[in-house]
Amino acid sequence: MNKLFRLGIVSFLIVSLFTSCEKENNQVTSVTISETSKTMHIGDIDTLYAQSQYEGNIVPSLAWSSSDSSVVSVDKNGEISAQKKGNAIITASAGDKSATCNVTVDDEIVTSFTKAELAFWGDYYQTGNSNNYSLYLTNRQDTLLIEINTDTLSTNGIPSGTYEMIENFDSLQQIVPLTLLPAFIYDGYSYGSFLFNSVAVYPIYSGIATFSNEENSNTITYNFLDYFGNHIAGEYSGTIIFYDETENSSAVASNVKAIKMKKNIQQFSSNRKISKALKLINAR
Repeated sequence: MNKLFRLGIVSFLIVSLFTSCEKENNQVTSVTISETSKTMHIGDIDTLYAQSQYEGNIVPSLAWSSSDSSVVSVDKNGEISAQKKGNAIITASAGDKSATCNVTVDDEIVTSFTKAELAFWGDYYQTGNSNNYSLYLTNRQDTLLIEINTDTLSTNGIPSGTYEMIENFDSLQQIVPLTLLPAFIYDGYSYGSFLFNSVAVYPIYSGIATFSNEENSNTITYNFLDYFGNHIAGEYSGTIIFYDETENSSAVASNVKAIKMKKNIQQFSSNRKISKALKLINAR
Protein backbone atom coordinates (compact mmCIF):
# COMPACT_ATOMS: atom_id res chain seq x y z
CA MET A 1 0.00 0.00 0.00
CA ASN A 2 2.82 2.40 0.86
CA LYS A 3 4.53 1.62 -2.45
CA LEU A 4 1.35 2.27 -4.40
CA PHE A 5 0.78 5.46 -2.46
CA ARG A 6 4.28 6.70 -3.22
CA LEU A 7 3.82 5.89 -6.95
CA GLY A 8 0.59 7.85 -6.91
CA ILE A 9 2.28 10.86 -5.35
CA VAL A 10 5.10 10.75 -7.92
CA SER A 11 2.59 10.50 -10.83
CA PHE A 12 0.63 13.45 -9.47
CA LEU A 13 3.79 15.55 -9.16
CA ILE A 14 4.88 14.69 -12.73
CA VAL A 15 1.46 15.63 -14.18
CA SER A 16 1.41 18.82 -12.15
CA LEU A 17 4.91 19.71 -13.30
CA PHE A 18 4.04 19.23 -16.99
CA THR A 19 0.79 21.21 -16.59
CA SER A 20 2.64 24.02 -14.85
CA CYS A 21 5.32 24.11 -17.53
CA GLU A 22 2.68 24.17 -20.29
CA LYS A 23 0.93 27.12 -18.70
CA GLU A 24 4.17 29.00 -18.16
CA ASN A 25 5.44 28.25 -21.66
CA ASN A 26 2.23 29.45 -23.39
CA GLN A 27 1.59 32.72 -21.65
CA VAL A 28 0.49 35.73 -23.75
CA THR A 29 2.90 38.59 -23.21
CA SER A 30 1.24 41.30 -25.35
CA VAL A 31 -1.46 42.07 -27.92
CA THR A 32 -1.16 44.77 -30.57
CA ILE A 33 -3.80 46.08 -32.97
CA SER A 34 -3.37 47.58 -36.45
CA GLU A 35 -5.02 50.91 -35.55
CA THR A 36 -5.57 52.55 -32.19
CA SER A 37 -8.10 55.09 -33.47
CA LYS A 38 -10.06 55.64 -36.68
CA THR A 39 -13.01 57.55 -38.11
CA MET A 40 -15.72 55.86 -40.14
CA HIS A 41 -18.97 56.91 -41.76
CA ILE A 42 -22.29 55.13 -41.41
CA GLY A 43 -22.31 52.10 -43.69
CA ASP A 44 -18.51 51.74 -43.79
CA ILE A 45 -17.05 48.25 -43.46
CA ASP A 46 -13.36 47.76 -42.66
CA THR A 47 -11.07 45.23 -40.97
CA LEU A 48 -8.79 45.60 -37.96
CA TYR A 49 -5.85 43.24 -37.51
CA ALA A 50 -4.40 42.07 -34.20
CA GLN A 51 -1.27 40.15 -33.26
CA SER A 52 -0.26 38.50 -30.01
CA GLN A 53 3.20 37.84 -28.59
CA TYR A 54 3.43 34.70 -26.48
CA GLU A 55 5.74 32.13 -24.94
CA GLY A 56 5.35 28.53 -26.02
CA ASN A 57 4.28 26.51 -29.02
CA ILE A 58 0.52 27.00 -28.94
CA VAL A 59 -0.80 30.01 -30.85
CA PRO A 60 -3.35 31.77 -28.62
CA SER A 61 -6.77 32.54 -30.07
CA LEU A 62 -7.93 36.14 -30.44
CA ALA A 63 -11.37 37.36 -29.35
CA TRP A 64 -13.01 40.55 -30.63
CA SER A 65 -15.61 42.70 -28.88
CA SER A 66 -17.26 46.11 -29.18
CA SER A 67 -18.20 48.41 -26.31
CA ASP A 68 -21.32 49.40 -28.26
CA SER A 69 -22.29 47.14 -31.14
CA SER A 70 -25.19 49.44 -32.03
CA VAL A 71 -22.56 52.00 -33.12
CA VAL A 72 -19.81 49.69 -34.42
CA SER A 73 -20.20 45.92 -34.67
CA VAL A 74 -17.25 43.52 -34.98
CA ASP A 75 -17.09 39.87 -36.03
CA LYS A 76 -14.68 37.08 -35.06
CA ASN A 77 -12.25 38.10 -37.83
CA GLY A 78 -11.97 41.75 -36.81
CA GLU A 79 -14.30 43.09 -39.50
CA ILE A 80 -15.99 46.24 -38.21
CA SER A 81 -19.19 47.81 -39.49
CA ALA A 82 -20.31 51.37 -38.71
CA GLN A 83 -24.00 51.34 -37.77
CA LYS A 84 -24.79 54.84 -36.52
CA LYS A 85 -23.16 58.08 -35.35
CA GLY A 86 -21.22 57.76 -32.09
CA ASN A 87 -18.16 56.16 -30.48
CA ALA A 88 -17.24 52.57 -29.70
CA ILE A 89 -14.13 50.82 -28.37
CA ILE A 90 -13.12 47.72 -30.30
CA THR A 91 -11.06 45.29 -28.21
CA ALA A 92 -8.86 42.39 -29.32
CA SER A 93 -8.04 39.97 -26.47
CA ALA A 94 -5.81 36.96 -26.04
CA GLY A 95 -5.22 35.35 -22.66
CA ASP A 96 -5.14 38.16 -20.10
CA LYS A 97 -3.80 40.74 -22.58
CA SER A 98 -5.73 43.08 -24.87
CA ALA A 99 -5.46 46.06 -27.25
CA THR A 100 -8.10 48.58 -28.27
CA CYS A 101 -9.11 50.82 -31.14
CA ASN A 102 -11.28 53.89 -30.53
CA VAL A 103 -13.72 54.19 -33.45
CA THR A 104 -15.66 57.38 -34.13
CA VAL A 105 -18.59 57.15 -36.54
CA ASP A 106 -19.47 60.42 -38.24
CA ASP A 107 -22.38 61.23 -40.55
CA GLU A 108 -20.78 64.22 -42.33
CA ILE A 109 -18.85 63.42 -45.52
CA VAL A 110 -17.16 66.53 -46.92
CA THR A 111 -15.84 65.80 -50.40
CA SER A 112 -13.28 67.50 -52.64
CA PHE A 113 -12.93 66.58 -56.32
CA THR A 114 -10.36 67.46 -58.97
CA LYS A 115 -11.97 66.16 -62.17
CA ALA A 116 -15.44 66.11 -63.73
CA GLU A 117 -16.83 63.98 -66.57
CA LEU A 118 -20.31 64.19 -68.07
CA ALA A 119 -21.87 61.30 -70.00
CA PHE A 120 -24.98 61.93 -72.11
CA TRP A 121 -27.31 58.90 -72.36
CA GLY A 122 -30.29 60.38 -74.15
CA ASP A 123 -33.65 59.01 -72.98
CA TYR A 124 -31.85 56.22 -71.12
CA TYR A 125 -34.87 54.98 -69.14
CA GLN A 126 -37.21 55.37 -72.13
CA THR A 127 -39.75 57.48 -70.30
CA GLY A 128 -40.35 59.78 -73.26
CA ASN A 129 -40.16 62.90 -71.13
CA SER A 130 -36.53 63.47 -70.11
CA ASN A 131 -32.90 63.00 -71.14
CA ASN A 132 -30.42 61.47 -68.75
CA TYR A 133 -26.85 62.53 -67.89
CA SER A 134 -24.32 60.92 -65.57
CA LEU A 135 -21.96 63.37 -63.88
CA TYR A 136 -18.79 61.85 -62.38
CA LEU A 137 -16.82 63.95 -59.91
CA THR A 138 -13.55 62.20 -59.04
CA ASN A 139 -10.28 62.38 -57.17
CA ARG A 140 -7.67 59.67 -56.60
CA GLN A 141 -9.90 57.47 -54.45
CA ASP A 142 -13.46 58.83 -54.53
CA THR A 143 -16.18 59.11 -57.16
CA LEU A 144 -19.44 60.97 -56.78
CA LEU A 145 -22.00 59.95 -59.41
CA ILE A 146 -24.98 62.25 -59.89
CA GLU A 147 -27.69 61.18 -62.37
CA ILE A 148 -29.32 64.25 -63.88
CA ASN A 149 -32.58 64.56 -65.81
CA THR A 150 -33.10 67.46 -68.24
CA ASP A 151 -35.16 68.48 -71.26
CA THR A 152 -31.94 69.27 -73.15
CA LEU A 153 -30.40 67.14 -75.89
CA SER A 154 -26.70 66.30 -76.14
CA THR A 155 -24.56 69.24 -75.10
CA ASN A 156 -21.17 69.90 -73.57
CA GLY A 157 -22.60 71.32 -70.36
CA ILE A 158 -25.42 70.90 -67.88
CA PRO A 159 -28.19 73.52 -68.11
CA SER A 160 -27.88 75.94 -65.19
CA GLY A 161 -30.33 75.63 -62.34
CA THR A 162 -31.15 73.80 -59.15
CA TYR A 163 -32.01 70.10 -59.46
CA GLU A 164 -33.79 68.18 -56.71
CA MET A 165 -33.54 64.46 -55.97
CA ILE A 166 -36.79 62.58 -56.67
CA GLU A 167 -38.20 61.58 -53.27
CA ASN A 168 -40.29 58.48 -52.58
CA PHE A 169 -39.05 57.14 -55.90
CA ASP A 170 -40.86 53.98 -57.00
CA SER A 171 -41.58 54.47 -60.71
CA LEU A 172 -39.60 55.58 -63.75
CA GLN A 173 -42.53 57.77 -64.71
CA GLN A 174 -41.42 60.14 -61.93
CA ILE A 175 -38.35 61.04 -63.99
CA VAL A 176 -38.89 64.58 -65.29
CA PRO A 177 -36.56 67.49 -66.19
CA LEU A 178 -34.72 69.34 -63.40
CA THR A 179 -34.61 66.26 -61.17
CA LEU A 180 -31.88 63.95 -59.90
CA LEU A 181 -32.24 60.19 -59.75
CA PRO A 182 -31.77 58.53 -56.33
CA ALA A 183 -29.98 55.19 -56.02
CA PHE A 184 -31.88 52.02 -56.80
CA ILE A 185 -31.10 48.45 -57.78
CA TYR A 186 -32.66 46.34 -60.50
CA ASP A 187 -31.69 42.78 -61.40
CA GLY A 188 -28.37 42.97 -59.52
CA TYR A 189 -27.28 46.27 -61.11
CA SER A 190 -27.33 49.67 -59.49
CA TYR A 191 -28.56 52.92 -61.04
CA GLY A 192 -28.97 56.51 -59.87
CA SER A 193 -26.69 58.59 -57.63
CA PHE A 194 -23.90 57.19 -55.45
CA LEU A 195 -20.71 58.13 -53.65
CA PHE A 196 -18.01 55.46 -54.08
CA ASN A 197 -14.79 55.33 -52.08
CA SER A 198 -12.20 52.73 -51.12
CA VAL A 199 -14.20 51.57 -48.09
CA ALA A 200 -17.88 51.70 -48.99
CA VAL A 201 -20.63 52.63 -51.43
CA TYR A 202 -23.06 55.32 -50.27
CA PRO A 203 -26.41 55.19 -52.13
CA ILE A 204 -27.85 58.71 -52.27
CA TYR A 205 -31.48 59.17 -51.32
CA SER A 206 -32.36 62.88 -51.27
CA GLY A 207 -30.97 66.40 -51.63
CA ILE A 208 -30.23 69.07 -54.21
CA ALA A 209 -27.48 70.12 -56.65
CA THR A 210 -27.00 73.49 -58.32
CA PHE A 211 -25.19 73.91 -61.66
CA SER A 212 -23.91 77.16 -63.17
CA ASN A 213 -21.90 77.66 -66.36
CA GLU A 214 -19.71 80.60 -67.37
CA GLU A 215 -17.76 80.18 -70.60
CA ASN A 216 -15.47 77.16 -69.99
CA SER A 217 -15.91 77.04 -66.23
CA ASN A 218 -18.59 75.11 -64.35
CA THR A 219 -19.59 75.35 -60.71
CA ILE A 220 -21.43 72.48 -59.05
CA THR A 221 -22.63 72.58 -55.46
CA TYR A 222 -24.43 69.67 -53.80
CA ASN A 223 -25.91 68.65 -50.48
CA PHE A 224 -27.17 65.07 -50.26
CA LEU A 225 -28.37 62.49 -47.76
CA ASP A 226 -27.69 58.79 -48.33
CA TYR A 227 -29.79 55.79 -47.30
CA PHE A 228 -27.64 55.19 -44.21
CA GLY A 229 -28.10 58.74 -42.88
CA ASN A 230 -24.81 60.34 -44.01
CA HIS A 231 -24.70 63.95 -45.19
CA ILE A 232 -22.60 64.38 -48.36
CA ALA A 233 -21.78 67.97 -49.29
CA GLY A 234 -19.26 69.92 -51.34
CA GLU A 235 -18.50 72.05 -54.38
CA TYR A 236 -16.61 71.59 -57.63
CA SER A 237 -15.38 74.36 -59.96
CA GLY A 238 -13.62 73.72 -63.25
CA THR A 239 -14.00 72.15 -66.66
CA ILE A 240 -16.12 69.10 -67.53
CA ILE A 241 -15.08 66.41 -70.03
CA PHE A 242 -18.06 65.39 -72.17
CA TYR A 243 -18.91 61.93 -73.59
CA ASP A 244 -21.82 60.85 -75.78
CA GLU A 245 -22.93 57.40 -74.55
CA THR A 246 -26.23 57.13 -76.44
CA GLU A 247 -24.97 54.16 -78.46
CA ASN A 248 -24.45 52.18 -75.23
CA SER A 249 -27.77 52.97 -73.56
CA SER A 250 -30.49 51.08 -75.41
CA ALA A 251 -29.90 47.46 -74.30
CA VAL A 252 -29.95 48.13 -70.56
CA ALA A 253 -32.64 50.78 -70.80
CA SER A 254 -35.15 48.39 -72.31
CA ASN A 255 -34.74 46.05 -69.35
CA VAL A 256 -35.52 48.69 -66.73
CA LYS A 257 -38.24 50.60 -68.55
CA ALA A 258 -41.24 49.23 -66.68
CA ILE A 259 -39.75 48.31 -63.31
CA LYS A 260 -40.96 49.24 -59.86
CA MET A 261 -38.15 50.08 -57.44
CA LYS A 262 -37.79 48.87 -53.85
CA LYS A 263 -35.46 50.92 -51.66
CA ASN A 264 -33.60 48.42 -49.51
CA ILE A 265 -30.36 49.24 -47.67
CA GLN A 266 -29.42 45.57 -47.48
CA GLN A 267 -29.54 45.36 -51.27
CA PHE A 268 -26.93 48.09 -51.56
CA SER A 269 -24.71 46.43 -48.93
CA SER A 270 -24.75 43.07 -50.70
CA ASN A 271 -24.32 44.45 -54.23
CA ARG A 272 -21.35 46.76 -53.72
CA LYS A 273 -19.69 48.24 -56.76
CA ILE A 274 -21.84 46.43 -59.36
CA SER A 275 -23.14 49.24 -61.53
CA LYS A 276 -23.10 50.90 -64.90
CA ALA A 277 -21.31 53.73 -63.08
CA LEU A 278 -18.22 51.73 -62.24
CA LYS A 279 -18.26 49.94 -65.57
CA LEU A 280 -18.04 53.30 -67.29
CA ILE A 281 -15.39 54.59 -64.86
CA ASN A 282 -13.23 51.50 -65.34
CA ALA A 283 -13.45 51.86 -69.11
CA ARG A 284 -11.92 55.35 -69.03
